[in-house]
Amino acid sequence: MLQRLVAGFCRIKGVQGVTLLDAQGFHVVGFANVDDFVQDTDNAATCLHMAEAIAAEHNLGNVDQLWIESDNGVMVIANLAAGHTLLLSGDTTPNLGRLRHEVNKARPAFAELV
Repeated sequence: MLQRLVAGFCRIKGVQGVTLLDAQGFHVVGFANVDDFVQDTDNAATCLHMAEAIAAEHNLGNVDQLWIESDNGVMVIANLAAGHTLLLSGDTTPNLGRLRHEVNKARPAFAELV
């Protein structure tokens, strides 16, 4: 069921890959729509931790998601239940609002499965 939930994100237009990491940053499951796709999980986790530190320093509350946009595409890094992290990578076409909505919609299912 967890694999099906994670793979479902690959059906969203423009998503190239999705990876679920556990609380220690280890790969749990991942899928890609692109041949030879490699998701940079080390730097993604570092970015999320930096965002959390900045938010804490300025009393901004919790970081649920981090969005990164570049000329090469987008990345959404989302905190999930039990310290798990979901990484979504896409080309330049994904709608960040749609990705945010889909992650938030899937949070209860992730909470049950992890």
